[in-house]
Amino acid sequence: MCTPEQFRSRWESKVLAAAADADHLRLRTVPEASVSSTKLPPTSRRFLIEAGLPEQCAPLGFEEMRKGLRRIWEVYSPGQWKREEKAGVEHYLVLGLDENDNPICADERDGKVVMLDHELLFDQKRREKRIRFVNSGIPQLAECLLALETVEPEARLEAIRQIDPPAAQEKAFLVVRSQSRFGTAKGEAMVRYFFSARGSRPLSRKIDVPCRLPSLHLDSVIIRPHNS
Repeated sequence: MCTPEQFRSRWESKVLAAAADADHLRLRTVPEASVSSTKLPPTSRRFLIEAGLPEQCAPLGFEEMRKGLRRIWEVYSPGQWKREEKAGVEHYLVLGLDENDNPICADERDGKVVMLDHELLFDQKRREKRIRFVNSGIPQLAECLLALETVEPEARLEAIRQIDPPAAQEKAFLVVRSQSRFGTAKGEAMVRYFFSARGSRPLSRKIDVPCRLPSLHLDSVIIRPHNS
């Protein structure tokens, strides 16, 4: 596993230098005071302070870290959580969000990175069943994001496996999201058009398009890479 300094150097030389508009890809660190008060493993705390994570790296975004590491109830419906509703999520620190606004969190108990379903945050029984493993730790997450940005599609799965074997298992979060973002190794992706109108249910249509199509937000029309 690379050090924070090595990761920052590789990210800046391989990702930022190659991007035409790189502002959204710049690494954002977390204030030391916000990190030092947590129970995260020392390696994770050091990584967030010295290297950080990219502000946006589709399909994930880590803008939330600008405000420090916050508890779930400080990000979602702040001030509305009852004490008993916080039970079971008190050890999760929000790093960022996925494309569906689900929180990407670091677990203070073991340092693992997980995704929680934001629609079930107040449903304690169902919530635990919908928690998805992302990476074994923050350093592994950072290296996997680097691989997704720099490695050719056909080699991504093996790159993730070399960095963090559990993250490369079938239907693992990063594997599914990377396929959705870039399509398959054959260079084909499915794009789903979501249409919504007031008072009506969303509709969807699919067409074949080349991979590496970015997400576009055009008023009520959203175009996202989708693999199915």
